[in-house]
Amino acid sequence: YGDQVIDPSVYLRELGMWGDVWRVRVYVGDELSASFVRDALAQRVAEELEEAGFALGTAQYVQMA
Repeated sequence: YGDQVIDPSVYLRELGMWGDVWRVRVYVGDELSASFVRDALAQRVAEELEEAGFALGTAQYVQMA
């Protein structure tokens, strides 16, 4: 990751974790980038993002419907 800004949605698609049920708030620096992930993978996705160097917002999960 380093200094390169990676779109979390691209990262999640590469992991096969891109869905449309839950929102994970992901910050790259101070900039918010919203990503959508499947319900069942929410915790794993959060861990993957943290390990990749993304900082998760305090309200991490928002159920969409």
